[in-house]
Amino acid sequence: MNDMHSLHDQGSASSLGAAVTVPVLLAAAVGYLLSARRARYRKPAQGWNRGRSASFLSGLALLAVALLPPLAPTAHTDFRGHMAQHLLIGMYAPLALVLSAPVTLVLRALPPAQARRVTAVLLTKSRCGPADTP
Repeated sequence: MNDMHSLHDQGSASSLGAAVTVPVLLAAAVGYLLSARRARYRKPAQGWNRGRSASFLSGLALLAVALLPPLAPTAHTDFRGHMAQHLLIGMYAPLALVLSAPVTLVLRALPPAQARRVTAVLLTKSRCGPADTP
C-alpha cells in the first residue's frame, strides 16, 4: 500500500506548482486591473463596473485556494479535499471569472481598430470542427 501513496507524493512538485501558480494568478490580476483602468480612462462615461473587477479577483482567489497549499496537497490524500478542489476549479472559479466579462473588458480597453480585429477572430468559425449541416 505504501507504494501507492508514493505515487501521490508531492514533495518538490508542490513547491514547483506554487512557484508557477502564484505568478500566473498575480499576472492575471494585474493585467485585468490595468485593463479595467484603461477602459475607465478611454470611456469615462461608460467606465468599468467595479463589481466585475471584484468578480474576477474572487475567481482568481478561488483558483488560488484550490491550487495552493493547504488544499492542493490535501487533495492527493483526502477525498474531501479532492472534491473541494473539483468544486472550486470546475464550478465556482469559472462562474466568477465569466461574470467578470473579460472579453468585454478587452474590447473596451483596445482601440477601435484592434477591437474589430479581436471581434473578427472571435466570430470566425473553427475550420477544425465538424462540417456545418444545413
